[in-house]
Amino acid sequence: MPTPAARPRRRPLLALVALAAVGWAVMGGAGLGAPPPGGRDPAGLIAFVDGYGQLAVVDVASATVTAFGSGPGRAVFPAWSSDGARVAAVVVGQAGVAVEVVDVARGAGPTVVLAAPDRVPIYLYWSPDDGYLAVLSNTPGSTLALDIVDVARALSSDPAARSTLAFGQPFYWVWSPTGRAVVVHRDVLGEAALVGLTSVDSFAVASPLPSPGAFQAPDVSDSGRFVAYAARDALGERVVVVGNPERGGGARTFAQLEGEDLMAFAWRPGREQLSVQGATLPGYFVGPVVLLDAESGEARVVSEDLVVASFWSPDGRWLATLSLEAGGEDGPVVEGGPARVQGRLPLLSLRFVDVDGLTAVDAGTFPLTPAFLSQYLPFFDQYSRSHRLWSPDSTALVLPVVGPTGAPTLVVVGVDGTSATLAPGDMPAWNVR
Repeated sequence: MPTPAARPRRRPLLALVALAAVGWAVMGGAGLGAPPPGGRDPAGLIAFVDGYGQLAVVDVASATVTAFGSGPGRAVFPAWSSDGARVAAVVVGQAGVAVEVVDVARGAGPTVVLAAPDRVPIYLYWSPDDGYLAVLSNTPGSTLALDIVDVARALSSDPAARSTLAFGQPFYWVWSPTGRAVVVHRDVLGEAALVGLTSVDSFAVASPLPSPGAFQAPDVSDSGRFVAYAARDALGERVVVVGNPERGGGARTFAQLEGEDLMAFAWRPGREQLSVQGATLPGYFVGPVVLLDAESGEARVVSEDLVVASFWSPDGRWLATLSLEAGGEDGPVVEGGPARVQGRLPLLSLRFVDVDGLTAVDAGTFPLTPAFLSQYLPFFDQYSRSHRLWSPDSTALVLPVVGPTGAPTLVVVGVDGTSATLAPGDMPAWNVR
């Protein structure tokens, strides 16, 4: 996953850095698994990591768990393909760290699509057309490499399936709707900071967006019309909505929102509206959420909570927020190499905000797992593009919670405020296709 840029101010919630993928291997026992016979309909399944460290899927209706494995190892944050048929995951094994793909629909076992001595994969993201996996890796030079893996060629063991697009530290990106380009943001707040659109065939940002500022992951609206990023210049810090350069006509500015230091944002599904988190408070991107309309430029507050992370439902009605109580103390400090949690885990409040009606459902507080706190939440804006927590029908969210025995447990929380324990496990991703 990306690494955060240095920030001059105190973070209100967590001092967080990412775990190295090799460190994740010590977090659980290695399991032995075999691919199940036959395939299954993957619609609505949740992919996760079971108690043995194996990639698994669970049917929410029946709580039936199916595990996939190719031997001793530990999977990390599985991600569904856009068509919902396959799952890709980073797997830490005895021979090193690799990226594996499981075809859940056909019942095929894991197939390695990326394994190289000069790569330690830490994060992956399917292209919208499922033709490619964009994989972020640590390298011997201590910088991050963004590799583009042609999935079909990798599955046929073509050694030329991987091409390196670029290097950077840190490195964030989002796929364009065409699946042929990515909007990248690398070297955040450094002299070489760069934001712009590049083809996946070769790295060339022909028209860099001006004055990259304090943010992590850029985003492209569902329609493909708009790109959102943050700028920092003599005019101050602000989120900027521009026209998508992939569509031609230049990067015209359509809307702006002034901010305070680091900000996170995401496009509302099916609409030209952008949720912006942390713009009204200095420091880390914890804070109220504002909705910015790209076409009118109007902005309104949709949550005044100290929001740590926020996630749009697939239908665009709900914004799920994880937040601190006002006046609450800082959470734990999570150190890297490998990570450890100091003190007790914080309880984060889950709320479902009906954005148009400005009503909210309080769904309770949850002690989220150390892996989720230290790996997902600091980079939720990037992970929310590739790893979905929402159900496909927009009625529930899945969270990895520390259970009564201290073991990670998947809990499904409905928009009506009810919750139910699903299965032991961690690092969930719901198949929304």
